[in-house]
Parts: sequence; structure tokens; C-alpha cells
Amino acid sequence: MLQQQMAEELNVEFVRAIYRFTGGDQAAVPLLFAESTILQVVEKTQEGWCRGFAAGKEGWFPISYVKPLGNGELLQVNLSFNLLYYAWLAVRVI
Repeated sequence: MLQQQMAEELNVEFVRAIYRFTGGDQAAVPLLFAESTILQVVEKTQEGWCRGFAAGKEGWFPISYVKPLGNGELLQVNLSFNLLYYAWLAVRVI
């Protein structure tokens, strides 16, 4: 539960790919991924695109290809808990 609370307070959003994305003409720098990939969203546009990270890579992908992670799924996200924890602590201390 602490990991979920930290992600919410830091405004970190994770999504799961519901389709494979192989790029497209509209994405300047596409983030390619397979179905079920977990992605971190860092920016959204009104045109329906997201900028995010997956497997150490950054790029753009359509929001229609992903769905938000559920509460239980967030706990399964394999990310560096220590880095998230220290960022969370820094925000709370400031």
C-alpha cells in the first residue's frame, strides 16, 4: 500500500498495454511495446497521445492502446522501489 500511496503523491501514472504498438506516422518518436507491457506516463496531449517510458526507452504512444493499472496491479510493477521511496521522502520533507 505504501508504494501505491507514494506513486499517487508523486503523480506517477502507470498503464498496461492492451494492444501491441509498432509505431505510426503520427508519433514523432514512437515508444514501441508489446501487449501487456507496463508503461509510465509522464505527459498526455488533448489529441490522445501519451509520452512515457517502458523498458528504459522513452517515446509517444496512443492513449487508446493502454488502460490504467488497477490498485492491485500497481503493487506488481517492477520498478526501483528505493528510488521511488527517496523521491517520495524528498517531496514530503520539502
